[in-house]
Amino acid sequence: MKDQYKVGDFVSTDQFICKTPGRLPTGYGRESQDRRFQGGTIYNDAASGLIWVENQISLGANETVMGKARFEQWLWDNCVSEVKHYHGDNGIFSAEEFRRDCTEKGQTQSFSGVGAQHQNARAERAIQTIMYMARTFMVHASLHWSDRGSDDLSLWSFAVKHSVWVYNRVPNVKSGLTPLELITRERSDYRDLLRCHVWGCPVYVLEAKLQNDQKLPKWNRRARLGQFVGFSDEHSSLVANVRHMTTNYISPQFHVVFDDLFETVNRTGVDDTVVESICQGLFQRERELYAEEELDDAGNIIYQPPPLHEVWLDEAGRRQGNEDRIRQRRRNEDLMRERNRAVKKVIPVPVSTGQDDDAAPEAQQISDDSSVDSSLYSRDSESEGGIWDNNNVDNVSLAPEGGN
Repeated sequence: MKDQYKVGDFVSTDQFICKTPGRLPTGYGRESQDRRFQGGTIYNDAASGLIWVENQISLGANETVMGKARFEQWLWDNCVSEVKHYHGDNGIFSAEEFRRDCTEKGQTQSFSGVGAQHQNARAERAIQTIMYMARTFMVHASLHWSDRGSDDLSLWSFAVKHSVWVYNRVPNVKSGLTPLELITRERSDYRDLLRCHVWGCPVYVLEAKLQNDQKLPKWNRRARLGQFVGFSDEHSSLVANVRHMTTNYISPQFHVVFDDLFETVNRTGVDDTVVESICQGLFQRERELYAEEELDDAGNIIYQPPPLHEVWLDEAGRRQGNEDRIRQRRRNEDLMRERNRAVKKVIPVPVSTGQDDDAAPEAQQISDDSSVDSSLYSRDSESEGGIWDNNNVDNVSLAPEGGN
């Protein structure tokens, strides 16, 4: 019966509850217990086996419908498919708000019998699989590293998300295809799995000055220790979410070195030569550099990777970042002024005929051979490519000089 479904034709859904509140992906992990994740909703597509999880602070109908909308939008963006039918247990899925949202979108529903959880076996099995994977990730990390909150149980929300990420990219034993391959109908090169890293492992983030091609004093540290807690949902590439060991702030990082084997932690009393060889090997094998600066023919920067978040910077690094943004803004202003001058040279200046303004203009005969090149009067309205700016700096709109 599974082979008769197309993606979105039949989606099983269920909710799970976690007694340990999970921390949010934003902030510093200092939110109150009642403002943390208390569980979530899981979705399982029957045709592809794809799993999607929405962590939720409240398991009520309002937040469940919002998570449902995010799942449907993601499904549409990746495979241009819509959900046609939901199957779930009696409970929040039979609430009026959830039913109304399904009716407005032309979606049908079916429910399991009271106490008959086996009738929603796909969703129940998906919860079991994902929770087993997340528990294994967390136990493995805590056995190898337990310092500075690296074994914090509230990080389960990140472990669950990473479990879903891995599950959707692992080939099925029978078909040999991954859930993502089935929904997109494209063969994968499995590069994502080759670049995957161990959840909870130590990560070394390159110092901000070195990322900006600046020099550090000889004896200063070159990197800062963090913890890998999964990949960012907001970037197309495999950009790691890294937890700052002091502030607990979690942010995407681009220039990082992963220690998948936990070799650099709990190494007290080891010979310095051994530690040095381990670090050199990690730098060669596990380094991730996602993007480099791009320059135009004139040597001006047209693209550079996003800078480090301020939580990773000292006072000197913050000042340097502000100076770099000011210099880049001035370069953008100079480019805009040069472009406006070039446009003005192309547009011809109207010539006065000396006739009275009230007099009607004489009709002129237009021959078939005469034509006016309208391209001279067209102005390219495409904006200059700007540099990724810090969110803390206000955007400056650069209006063309002489524009109305």
